[in-house]
Amino acid sequence: MGEMLQIIKNLDRGFYREVDARRRSEGGATSFGYLAELAAERGLAPEERERQTRERKLLARFGCGTMEDHRAEKVAAFARQTWALELAFREMGIRTRGPEADVLGKVFASSASTVLFPAYVETQVVAGLLLASLVPAIVAQEVLVNSHTAEHLAMTESEADRRTSRTGEGAPGTVVTLRTAERSVKLEKYAAQLDATYESLRLQRMNVVGLFLQRLGEQLGMDETDDALEVAIAGDGNSGSAATITNSDVDDTLDYDDLIKLVLAFPKGYQMRVAITGDTNLRTILNMSEFKDAAIGDNAFTRLNAVLGPLAAQWHRWTRTTTSFTDDRILGIDSRLALVQYTEQGVVTESDRLIDKQFERTVVSKWTGFAKLDYNAVQVLDRNWA
Repeated sequence: MGEMLQIIKNLDRGFYREVDARRRSEGGATSFGYLAELAAERGLAPEERERQTRERKLLARFGCGTMEDHRAEKVAAFARQTWALELAFREMGIRTRGPEADVLGKVFASSASTVLFPAYVETQVVAGLLLASLVPAIVAQEVLVNSHTAEHLAMTESEADRRTSRTGEGAPGTVVTLRTAERSVKLEKYAAQLDATYESLRLQRMNVVGLFLQRLGEQLGMDETDDALEVAIAGDGNSGSAATITNSDVDDTLDYDDLIKLVLAFPKGYQMRVAITGDTNLRTILNMSEFKDAAIGDNAFTRLNAVLGPLAAQWHRWTRTTTSFTDDRILGIDSRLALVQYTEQGVVTESDRLIDKQFERTVVSKWTGFAKLDYNAVQVLDRNWA
């Protein structure tokens, strides 16, 4: 028996209890990540060349053009952590991908493979989350907590508070004050439940079942993105945290000068690194003569040491709207300082078979919340303000 099969044979419900304990004490633990740890302890890990090839393939699959992509670090970690689970399925003769993928019923043919199903569910949900969420593009940091409420510090100092000065040799420097304000942030629970009859599921191919599970993760990613955008604009419930709104010069009209106003709305020391808007504004922007002719528009901002994209920002299309993020608005973010995400435990997946009704039930949940870190790092342009 191979080393990996020996590990799987010794797994029982205690494996998932340990994962739950780690989530409560550390946060962010995953079942497939813990399996990779157990494998590494037995000396099972991909060779460096295989690891790099695997990461490149997954980065391409998730549409990450370079390691500068906001999801790249998380996708690379996902590639490392899922290696052991895929090896386990291979050694048990279970194909999870491709045109010859096995039916789900094969996973439940033995106790050794059945114990891996919740971990498989979690990989698919996390994959969907990585595909859909804009949160990694706009948060400065993710902080793992062990409570439904997080204590947060917001930056409130002005430029004058942190200004330095020239001093002579041996002379004391200017006292720099970094002001913060204590805030309390309430986390919200996102959850979805998928019910399907076991009889229908067991005949489905693993690659098809994986797509359905990824849809759960995508929905979770879209919902948490909506929450993040709402907090960025409307604030996190604390005084003064709402973003400043800049109106276009003419109501219901968007032109190049309005976009320049949005960029210049950021104070000195800040930069619009990310811009998010809906289809109407995005179509107008991409049809502006300044952006049709790259020599006029994009290159002008590139000469200001900006990143690629119109107006020196990475642009993202987001068609869902919230109370504050409407189709008329463009959200500009300095992603280094704008938001902090507080997450309790991370993504949790639970699978249960209800024998009486022959249902296979999968519940996906995540406790998370957002808070403004630096109020100057978010600016909004409103095209329809009258």
